[in-house]
This record gives sequence, C-alpha cells and structure tokens, in this order.
Amino acid sequence: MAAIDVTFDIPAKIAEGLADQTLFRNGGVIQDSSGRVVMWLRELSSNGQAVEGIVPAGGTSSAMSLVGVGSMLTLGVSVLGFGVLYSKVKELESQIQGVKELLETIDQKIDMSFYANFRAALDLARNAFTMSDQNNRHNSALQAINRFLEAEHIYTDLLKKELETKGLLCNKYLLTLCFAYLAEIRCYLELGESDTALRRFQEANSEIQKYIEQYIEVLLTKNPAIYLHPKLKDSINLSRLTGVFQCFDSGLNEGGVFEVLRDDLFQAGNNYEKWMGELPPAVIAPWKVKKGFWGIPDEGKQAIFERLPQVVDEMESAIETSHRFGAYAYELNLLIKAKVSMKQWENLKPKQLPVEQANFIYIVPPNPVMLESAV
Repeated sequence: MAAIDVTFDIPAKIAEGLADQTLFRNGGVIQDSSGRVVMWLRELSSNGQAVEGIVPAGGTSSAMSLVGVGSMLTLGVSVLGFGVLYSKVKELESQIQGVKELLETIDQKIDMSFYANFRAALDLARNAFTMSDQNNRHNSALQAINRFLEAEHIYTDLLKKELETKGLLCNKYLLTLCFAYLAEIRCYLELGESDTALRRFQEANSEIQKYIEQYIEVLLTKNPAIYLHPKLKDSINLSRLTGVFQCFDSGLNEGGVFEVLRDDLFQAGNNYEKWMGELPPAVIAPWKVKKGFWGIPDEGKQAIFERLPQVVDEMESAIETSHRFGAYAYELNLLIKAKVSMKQWENLKPKQLPVEQANFIYIVPPNPVMLESAV
C-alpha cells in the first residue's frame, strides 16, 4: 500500500473543502464531487472500548460537529470487532428488556432468547480467532458464521413483522440485523476472504437500505406535513424535513418537498386529531396516549407534539445508519484493491501522541481514490 497519512488532525485542505462544500461526508468517508475518497474517519473508541494501542482523550473533538447525527453503527468496519459488536447487541437487548413488560400489556410477546443466542455466537467468533491451530480456528469460525446466518434469518423475519405492524421495535430489530450481517462479514475478513466479505456485504446492503426506507416511511406517517405544524416550528423546519425526504430522492430540494406536501399542509389543521388517533406504536407508544370517550385528551395531544421532534431525530439517525452501512463498501473495496489484510488496515495509527480531546483519527491516502460504492 502506498504511504498513507494517519493523523489526529483534519488536514487543512480537507477542512477547507468541507467548509466550502467541495467535499462532503458520506458515513465514515470524505469524498469529492466526483465520488473519490479523500479521507476515512475512524473512532478511537466505541462503547468505551479503545482502539488497540491508543487511549482516547476525554471531551469532544472538533470533528464531532463534522460527524453530526449519531448512529449505533461505527464509522468504519475496522472498529467493529467482536467485542464491540457484543457490547452493542447487549445494549439493544437491554433496551428491549426495558419495554418488554409494557409491550406484553398490549399482547406483544418478546422472545429474548434470540439475543442470548446471538451473543453466544459472537463469543464463539471471538474465541475462534484467538486459536493458534489453523484447523480449529477455521472450523470454529465457520460454526460462528452459520450462527450469524441463522440470526440474520431470525431478525429479518422479526423486522418484517414489526414493519408491517408499524411497531415500537422496528429500529431495534433493524440495528440487530445490521450487526448480524456485520458479524458474518467480519468473520470472512478475519479469515482473509475479502472477496466473499464484499459479496455478502453487497447482498446485506441491498436489504438494509430497503428496510431503512420502509422504517422512515412508517415514521413519516400518512401525513408527513404534520411535522411542519406551527407548534413544532422551533424544532422542525422545512430544511430539516427535506433532509429526510432526500433519502428517497437525493435530488429533492425544499421547493420539491413543499410541492409534495402542499395539499396535505392545508388539510393538516383540520384532520390532525384523526391523524393523532391513528399514530402507530413506532411513532408513540400506545401507553403514552390514553384515549377517552371524546378522543385524545389535551395531555395526550401535548405528549404527541413533544414526541414528534424525537421522531425526526430517529429518522435522521436511521439515515445516518444507512450512510454508514453503505460507506463500508469503500473500506472493503480498498482492502481488495490494495491487497491489504484487515489486521494491517486495523493497525494503522498516527505516529504522534494523541492531541487533547482527540476522539477520531483521520486516514488520508496520498491521492484521492476512486472505489466502487455499494450501489
């Protein structure tokens, strides 16, 4: 691989390009207008687990504003080791456990054993790649891959059902499915099977992007114009809603979104109580809005309006998840093109000591690199 600059500081030219919008961030990569990758972003830690050999400083770096909207997915595949994946799956499991009893009050049964099986598969994979005997290592890795394939089928089915019912757990199952795919892909990378890893990633990405769009459609509801209600003017504007609609059509601008919503805008005021009564659990949990004989009481309506800005946050986070997952293709294609192993790529570190408040490292190729995207 040609010399790559790895640093704790964003190079001045790239910072200028981001400022004047000649460069843009796409998940964990920075690209120019032609789509060439000019820089990779990589977290120094994920879920409190430091990248090996580097201790991140406390506080917030200036790059946090560059990253913007959050996602449970990391900026790069290389940060997603089996330990990190385990922590993230455990976190999702805990979140679901937190609402399990409430969901059961509306007759939605949750089988938590699937998460225990997934975590056991991650333990199996982590142990496999610490084995010195190559046959044992290979056989254990294949066992783990089979368990991850099983998890993919399970969480695909759960996600489909949740999307059909517009349920509360759509995002949790979507993220779990992402991690199941990424665990399988990580196994292939550890085995040195980069071509297989890329092929499986492309298949996974097609599914994940489809489900993310369906999830956002659920959150937009039948009348997305309601998000521009005057009561929400301090938290949601047309520009922000346009960013959501661009996940369906990247060419849409604010004028285009206004035209899409024009008719609904004039009906929203008259019909919003009916709309409130039809909101799915994915937008607001049913136990948070009690319906009386005369419909939804004022406190219920207030709870809905307080919830809607959070729903837009969730849509933006889902879009960020989409971008991060899709941008993993650039990382995988680079490994194949440059004939670099995952370990070599993973072990890239800055030569200098961490700067104060550094939470990211920046990986800059000597020249912009044209790599195939996931699409």
